[in-house]
Amino acid sequence: MEYDEIKFEYSLESYGWAEAVFELNGQIFIYQPSYLCHPLRGIFEIAVEALPDPAKEGFNDYSFIIDDESRKIEINFIIHVGQNKIASMKIFEKSYNKDVEDIIFYTGVINFHEFVSQALKSATNILKEYGLTGYYYSWQDPFPLTDYLRTLDYFEDYHNLDMMTIWENETKGNLLKTNIHDEINLLLKHIGKDQNIRDIFYYMYKGNLLQLQSYLESNPDEINKMTTSNNPCTPLICAIKGGMESCALMLIRYGSDINLTDKYEETPLHFAVRAHSFYICQKLIEMNKKLINLPNRFGRTPIFSNIPEIKNQTPDGNDYKIFDLFLQNDVDLYQVSDNKSTPFDMILANEKHYKNGLIEYIKKKYPKLLNGG
Repeated sequence: MEYDEIKFEYSLESYGWAEAVFELNGQIFIYQPSYLCHPLRGIFEIAVEALPDPAKEGFNDYSFIIDDESRKIEINFIIHVGQNKIASMKIFEKSYNKDVEDIIFYTGVINFHEFVSQALKSATNILKEYGLTGYYYSWQDPFPLTDYLRTLDYFEDYHNLDMMTIWENETKGNLLKTNIHDEINLLLKHIGKDQNIRDIFYYMYKGNLLQLQSYLESNPDEINKMTTSNNPCTPLICAIKGGMESCALMLIRYGSDINLTDKYEETPLHFAVRAHSFYICQKLIEMNKKLINLPNRFGRTPIFSNIPEIKNQTPDGNDYKIFDLFLQNDVDLYQVSDNKSTPFDMILANEKHYKNGLIEYIKKKYPKLLNGG
């Protein structure tokens, strides 16, 4: 049976946000889940239930949600898992506004086994980069370790863990259990056993600036070392994504290349905007003003991530200050992204929803930025 090609990547991006990237038949869709590990948990729960016995009566249809709070939408996935690891899938956007109709942007057939395999790869990269609890204070959502391990075990040639749940097989005084040593060995097999290597990222995530400074002075060649994750990033981008502002400023001071991007061509300024860091944005713009209008792979400049965050903020709010910083430095409000929208379109939508006077503010302080101004 023929099925559509699907590529899926999931990562933790900036302070408090994740990123889900779907590529379906060459079309790319990017979402920023605010309930961070929920989508992965949803995928693995479906995998645990559906993959071992897809024909199980009454357990064919599944769904999970990505909640993109920044865009006020839920992305709903309805999956019907059939034989031979093939699944029909429907994806649609549901607005927080009940008056707005759902937008269906995909219906088709995919290889569900391959989709879950890619989700596992993303989850493994998250574990490698952040550990189980290392990111918790920034993202406030626990990693779905149990469902991750059970799904991982399914993809092994020889299953060491029991895929059945305790309650399904409960008998008096004799509950099924798994062996913690088998589980740890399975985890180590996939995350690797080289996690004790002390490189620049080790000292960054340890959080001791004096130790990081000492390491940078002894190992200046690591200042732009890329991560080995699915989406390779520089230490500077990682620091900004993780909300480590002091660490990011130190990396800049020691010569980090602020023009290096990730694989989606996103600059440190894109990430600084998502991290709501006015001081990092200000520093980066001082060093290279051109970053303001530099688009990522999808034609979106950094201000695209800033405008939805302004909402009802007053001018002393962090995101409003970043917005004003862009206006001061000649941001292009009419630069068209791949989906044909512009920052000005987003400003109009933002003002219509929140009645925050952004257009009047621009007219008053920066009239030359408006067409006809």
